[in-house]
Amino acid sequence: MFEIAHSLHRQFGGDPWCIYRGKHLVNFADNHDVSRLASILTEKRHLAPAYGVLFCMPGIPCLYYGSEWGQLGEKGAGYLADVDLRPAFSAPAVEALDAPAVGWDAGTGPNELTALINRLNHVRRGSRALCHGDYRNVVITNKQLLFERAVAADGACRPSACSWRSTRMTRRSRSTTAACEASSRCSSPARRAEPPPPKAARSISTVHWRSHRSP
Repeated sequence: MFEIAHSLHRQFGGDPWCIYRGKHLVNFADNHDVSRLASILTEKRHLAPAYGVLFCMPGIPCLYYGSEWGQLGEKGAGYLADVDLRPAFSAPAVEALDAPAVGWDAGTGPNELTALINRLNHVRRGSRALCHGDYRNVVITNKQLLFERAVAADGACRPSACSWRSTRMTRRSRSTTAACEASSRCSSPARRAEPPPPKAARSISTVHWRSHRSP
């Protein structure tokens, strides 16, 4: 988590040396030239925090077709290296979105992963903080990252958050900031980032996701 936190702050943080402040770049977890994320992760439920970060971090989340239901595909070698990354399949029926298949295993249509991404997309679209807010690391441990996205009431930018473990997801939200915490079980003392400087009146909305580890 330390490397992820450092990279996100280096790119989007509030310090003068952060390189992409105020820019809306396209972010993706996989694409047409690399192995699909679902083929890289051995535990498919770890796709949840990965896409949670994708939809909560600064920038524009981009989904490669089929990855919304965990399509598999590994990059090969030689002339046909990318064939498995770019399969042809029919678009799923509209009704399938209303009744996604149970489970996270790759299939040929909407499943629980699709439903999660659909909810993440709606939360992000409804939050000015997630779309335009500043970025700040709040808590960093070896297995947990909590970061903040926010906009002030006057339209200037500031916080946001999400929290993960691994199975069932719940959500609660308030009003103009959002936060993202990617986590597993926290086993070491948390390292807190510096608190933000005081700001004039601002409206904060927090989005918090948590999925609980199965017994």
